[in-house]
Amino acid sequence: ELPLLIYFLTRMGLVSAGFLRKYRRHALVILLVVAAIITPPDIFSLILVILPLYGLYELSIKLAERTERKHAREEEQTPETAE
Repeated sequence: ELPLLIYFLTRMGLVSAGFLRKYRRHALVILLVVAAIITPPDIFSLILVILPLYGLYELSIKLAERTERKHAREEEQTPETAE
């Protein structure tokens, strides 16, 4: 669900790929806390949960970059009317 959420936030202009890259360390800490809460007190389980979560975060960054490039191309192609 994270990539889908990031996609819509990027489309609305609330989040950018640069923002996600800048706060990557903070996101990792938050993901570690979430993984620690939802898993049993076992480091192996924590690692099994954090790897896919972090992978989804990285995928979200790539998706945000792609969405930003697509939006920029759409703006270039639409002729602006002078008023």
